[in-house]
Amino acid sequence: MDWNSDVIIQSFNGIIRDSRNLNSEDLETKYAAFKETFSKLYEVAINAGVTGKIQEAFEILKMMLKARECMQEGKTTKLTTDMFVGNQLGRKYIYPVTNTPSAEDYKQALEKIKEKAKQNEEEDRKKEQEQQKEQQQEHQKEQQQNVYTYNLKPASN
Repeated sequence: MDWNSDVIIQSFNGIIRDSRNLNSEDLETKYAAFKETFSKLYEVAINAGVTGKIQEAFEILKMMLKARECMQEGKTTKLTTDMFVGNQLGRKYIYPVTNTPSAEDYKQALEKIKEKAKQNEEEDRKKEQEQQKEQQQEHQKEQQQNVYTYNLKPASN
């Protein structure tokens, strides 16, 4: 399914609407593809339908979709997008309770994230090199087998 922003918004709206009328089993059946692809958004929509905080839920959804579009257009990276969305959600739900992190806290978090991303890239590079090495070894074995088979063939007169 093509999950463009309009389809996501329509489904999100439908889940909110239907959460008031359908039981959870019927709702899950009707929106199975959405739930499978966007499990957290599915939960947000259900919660909005139950609590009546629909406007708030749509604000979050629109912010996430805008960030997603920027990433898809190459304007931002996944890391930057994840940090932006996380910060926005933190401002709305976490920071009012725990206080806003200091600039130093942000710097430390950013450094940790960058280091983790670098480690992940290095691990991916090593895995790729190992796969290439295995492929080369497999290719060499095939070549040796072909030479061996060729040498065993009787000479024709």
